[in-house]
Amino acid sequence: MEPPSTSEQQFLKKVVEIIDANLHNEQFGVKELIREMGMSRSSFHRRITEAAKMPANQFICQLRLKKALKMLREKSLTVSETAYECGFHSATYFSKCFRNYYGYSPGKSGDRDETELPAETGSLQKTGKWKKWLIPAVTVSIFGLIIFIISESAWFGSDNSGKNEKPNTIAILPLKFEGSDSMRIMAGGLTEAVLNHLMEIENLVIRSKTSVERYRETSKPLKEIAKEMKVDYVIETSGWQYGDNLQFQINLADAENDNYLLREPYTANMKEDNFLDLQNLIVFDIIEKTKTQLSPHEKEKLKVRLTHNPAALNEYLQGLKYLDLSGQKGSFSLWQQAAEETLKAKMYFEKAIQLDSGFIEAYLMLGQIYINKLGFDVSQRKEYLDSGLVMAEKAISLHNNRIKGGEYRQALSLKSTYMRRQGKMEESRKLFEESLKYGSVNTPGNYIDMFSKYSDFEDYYEAIHAFYKYVELKPEEEIISQWMYDKLCLVLFYAGFSNVAEKYLLECLNTNLDSVNFYHYMCLGNIYSGNFESSIEYANIGMKVNPSSSHMYLLCNKTFSYLLLREFESALETLDEINNQNWLNFPENYFTSLTAFVYLRNGQPTLADQYFQEAITNLNNEISTGHRDASLFYSHFELAMIYAALDEKEKALHYLKEVTNKQKIPRWVIVCLENHTALDNIRHDREFIRLEMELTDKYQKEHKRVATLLRQKGQI
Repeated sequence: MEPPSTSEQQFLKKVVEIIDANLHNEQFGVKELIREMGMSRSSFHRRITEAAKMPANQFICQLRLKKALKMLREKSLTVSETAYECGFHSATYFSKCFRNYYGYSPGKSGDRDETELPAETGSLQKTGKWKKWLIPAVTVSIFGLIIFIISESAWFGSDNSGKNEKPNTIAILPLKFEGSDSMRIMAGGLTEAVLNHLMEIENLVIRSKTSVERYRETSKPLKEIAKEMKVDYVIETSGWQYGDNLQFQINLADAENDNYLLREPYTANMKEDNFLDLQNLIVFDIIEKTKTQLSPHEKEKLKVRLTHNPAALNEYLQGLKYLDLSGQKGSFSLWQQAAEETLKAKMYFEKAIQLDSGFIEAYLMLGQIYINKLGFDVSQRKEYLDSGLVMAEKAISLHNNRIKGGEYRQALSLKSTYMRRQGKMEESRKLFEESLKYGSVNTPGNYIDMFSKYSDFEDYYEAIHAFYKYVELKPEEEIISQWMYDKLCLVLFYAGFSNVAEKYLLECLNTNLDSVNFYHYMCLGNIYSGNFESSIEYANIGMKVNPSSSHMYLLCNKTFSYLLLREFESALETLDEINNQNWLNFPENYFTSLTAFVYLRNGQPTLADQYFQEAITNLNNEISTGHRDASLFYSHFELAMIYAALDEKEKALHYLKEVTNKQKIPRWVIVCLENHTALDNIRHDREFIRLEMELTDKYQKEHKRVATLLRQKGQI
């Protein structure tokens, strides 16, 4: 074992000093230590793991135990007094930890040799490595204690409890319920709430719902399921309704020993207080039976009810289930059904807030709907987004009297999304990175969040890096969600790697079987690659595969491909097909300007000008109001092409120059610069050529950076 570096010694010295200063405080845990260190959660956990070779909570516990041993040998305090002085909440728990670590009870400390090592590691004293490491350490007086802790930490990293050496893995099988439709929805929401709570616990890894869904109707033994899913525990859930009473059955099976640790019925009346404690009670029993360690915050959360109003909880749980159902119908072919489920969820969350104005989780869920679901509605975009901001800020303000944990992170992240949608990208990124301080570190869920946000920020490298970290950490059998495939492919398209994206599209098709989605992205990817004929072929296949589903995106991409191929009559025919349909919730400016370009090239300048003027008004409004597309300079680029098509050269070059302020240029901008007919009027202008070269250089710079990462991952 190599000695720690000087920087690691200094880091650990500071850590030990802070823990010493808070030794008697039983509430002082990892979160409080990170705050005192003034570091981000991810940076701290990386440093402590590298330096001490163990998780932070284990390091704190071992340091407390060493201090306790010293106090007991001085014989100035009793065992109970020592436990209190060293920050243990009870003498019983202290004695258990002490025995696990040293191999004997605290009361026998005075009879032991002071040089004796903890029980698990005493045999290591004779190894050459130990002597080689310990002897030089003693000569460095200022770091003597630190190095002794480090050397012990490396050798004694394991814990007798076993279950706390690594996170416990659990698969929760789909709920089986007998009762009314409304009660089934509510019970499904309760299952969602339990699942969400367990997923926030750092020492637990919960398999995704998509991974366990295939076991809904299975008759396989639990041990076989556990083996297939590579988990420590499997939980069966079932429920029944008896009037206003709900009975929940939880069967927790230990995969290793093939026996039930918990077979408990939980009964509650939906109109009484015992209903309010049902979620926490189930979570507590699962944690206790799996011997999962909790942080101080996680312990505190188990004591807090979501609400003190049973009726509000009923509404909230129904909303939670409908929101889950809307997420299960997120494909192109089911978007209308998903919208209906979303509106039902919205109604139930609103009812929950009416019944309890302090219901933080209900505000968060309603905010998610306003910003992430309804905020794309062109006609009511501002109203929905502003309502979402109100929900996020209300959830943040309600945390003034509450420990800041996962819900606080969600509130900050939600506000970050609002700022991004409003075009305030810098403020959005600051809020997002602030939110990371309150979430789990180095977990699949954390990297999913980072992947999503960095994708939205169009930070291609960081987004792809976060995706691969998620893949590295996720269970092998966990299915990647379709929305993640969609975002990844867009990022790869933007960075200029449509060939890599195609691999993931095929992988997604094999997993999710959404052929319309597959052909839409294949159509889009071929446009970005400049293969316009192939793009049209994929659009045609996609519309034949599922004639009943919405083809707005396929038809628009087909129209755009014909335009870039300069097959103007075919573009007009496809445009007419679009106009014969009643399409909702589609990007208005994109369609308006596309329509104008097609009419112009088909000899209908008067009709084209009507659409151009409408697009110009809308795009200028985006710029003046700080719309997201304006902050990314997409509004400026669209105006440059419109003014070029109208032969207003100075305005076209002015807006194109604005686009050069964008740090990362996506591939589709380069495709338009090279192929779009709107730019024919200025294509040979010297200033246009200069600007095109500048934008191309920026695109190539990020393309090469991403290529390095993809090469490291074996993708190219």
